[in-house]
Amino acid sequence: DSAFVDSGLTSIEIPSGVTGIGNSVFKNCYSLTSIEIPDSVTSIGDSAFYHCYWLTGIKIPNGVTSIGYAAFADCGQLTSIKIPNSVTSVGENAFKGCSKLSIIKIPDSVTSIGGNAFLNCRTGFTICGIADSYAETYAKSNNISFVSIDDMEVCVVVFNAVGGTNLGVVAKEVKEGQTVGTL
Repeated sequence: DSAFVDSGLTSIEIPSGVTGIGNSVFKNCYSLTSIEIPDSVTSIGDSAFYHCYWLTGIKIPNGVTSIGYAAFADCGQLTSIKIPNSVTSVGENAFKGCSKLSIIKIPDSVTSIGGNAFLNCRTGFTICGIADSYAETYAKSNNISFVSIDDMEVCVVVFNAVGGTNLGVVAKEVKEGQTVGTL
């Protein structure tokens, strides 16, 4: 835990065989822009990437079952994230303050999402998920936009280039890897 707190790391590749990312291990690594997490990882600890402001994206591997308290809080440049089907819980404040995070796909395997998990994300923030799932219940009870999709679809939020207004969510007929036209 806390191994690289406040370090000047800009990128890191976690070795294969590591099974967990400890609490606060990369906390306040403000310059961290990329990280590779191996499939062997099953948990992401509390505040693991807290305030890694320049982290723009992260691929959470399929083996991860839990995302800890404030794990990605205040990652101000994080724009999108896909939670894999293996995850069952997302901790309180997990993505709080990710001011550029506009969309997240939450699978129906998730049965617990902590309070304020998406507080202060981008205006128009949207959760995509399976109809009647816990993700939909959470979104509705927290006044977050929700778009129902099937498991194979991806979500794309369309923003107005001037002012950043959310113009809507495209969910149907857009498959991962497919090019979407520009406005």
